[in-house]
Amino acid sequence: MDFASLLGAVPPPALAVVAVATLVMFLRARGLRTARPRPTDVPEALADCTIRAVNRLMSAEQAACFAAVRRWAEPRGLHVCAEVSLSALFTVDHADRRRRASGFGSLRQKYLDLLVIDAACRPLVGIEYHGSGHFGARAKRSDAIKRHAFAAAGLQLLEVDRNVGAAELARRLDAAVPQAPDEGRRAA
Repeated sequence: MDFASLLGAVPPPALAVVAVATLVMFLRARGLRTARPRPTDVPEALADCTIRAVNRLMSAEQAACFAAVRRWAEPRGLHVCAEVSLSALFTVDHADRRRRASGFGSLRQKYLDLLVIDAACRPLVGIEYHGSGHFGARAKRSDAIKRHAFAAAGLQLLEVDRNVGAAELARRLDAAVPQAPDEGRRAA
């Protein structure tokens, strides 16, 4: 039996697996990487990179909103977190593993401007600031995902336009957060 006859007897998927395995062994023998860097390789991955801290975590407009929320929260024993990852705030569950991964994927790389939490670090209300830099299709899509996630989780999301003053913001926070955060804190 010649080589061509042998190849014809091997099913195509098995042939593809053998080809990929051969390529991987060849690349490894030459010292080339075939996979993403593992966490232990992070220093090596960053070795030639310039890393700087950002000058400001938020815009001046967002900082003014943050200050107003903090002034409201502190006398109530509450805390304000800035730039909170939605993947840290929500979990996603579904019987289908792919749907669960897809749902979680829609939350990854999305951040909430401000989050009010109680002394036990429980989320009470999210705040999305719509300042001068908040526009376009990308922001609309991100906002829709945030609205859905907050509603599905039973948490309040306040969307604050740049023309909302500190007094109005405090009024809206009073309406969104009960006096006793432990009792009915997620009521709509």
